[in-house]
Amino acid sequence: MRGALVAIGLLVGCRGGAERVTVAVATAARGVAPDLETAFEADHAGEVTLLFGGSGTLADDVVADRSDIDVVLLADRGDIDRLADKRLVVAESRAPVAATRLVLVSTRPAPHLNFATLGQLAGDQSIALGNPEHSAAGVHASALLRRLGLWDALRPRTVLGGDVAAALAAVRRGQAQVAIVYETEARGVKDIEVLDRADPPPVPELWVAVTRHGADRELAASFASFVRSETGQRLFREHGFLPPASPSRE
Repeated sequence: MRGALVAIGLLVGCRGGAERVTVAVATAARGVAPDLETAFEADHAGEVTLLFGGSGTLADDVVADRSDIDVVLLADRGDIDRLADKRLVVAESRAPVAATRLVLVSTRPAPHLNFATLGQLAGDQSIALGNPEHSAAGVHASALLRRLGLWDALRPRTVLGGDVAAALAAVRRGQAQVAIVYETEARGVKDIEVLDRADPPPVPELWVAVTRHGADRELAASFASFVRSETGQRLFREHGFLPPASPSRE
């Protein structure tokens, strides 16, 4: 899945000899990213290459210097801060750009099932979520279950997908009875039911930062600013995202 998405991103970005900015985009933002790309290219003399994957995986790619990534748009502040601590992103470029929240979903109604009652799932029923080692959605879902005191009991019954999209796919295919995903991921999916919404705080957020590779590129800084602009914020809202709750680190 991730390889296919990366290939699509490369094809999208290679349209000629114009300057290109390579943006690593968390799976959670894969719906809004093409609209951000189109709007940015309409007003800037440059092109965008989109690379998709789990936030942790993309951050690892930056750490390993496996890609010429200029900007990261990740769904976990911890991954952004990890890159800043290693001086792999420009620390002052870090900024929250949008927020979402976790929801509990299933393919069938379950009126009495919510986050607080997940411990009452039958012993042969499972829960899909992103793998916390690679996916910001997995990090946020496991943290929620820990806050509810349910992680230790439910951990053996989790179906771990590579990212939030894989978790949603698992419940839709019947590999799990429920899944914990972002509300923006479940938006518009007709064959699932939203059983519960997590009460913030904390609120899962998307963060942008310019990498060391992109630090001297005006186009990279322009894209990072664009996602925070009025146009960029409007596009996030159109895709169901909320305004960020955290202040920018200017």
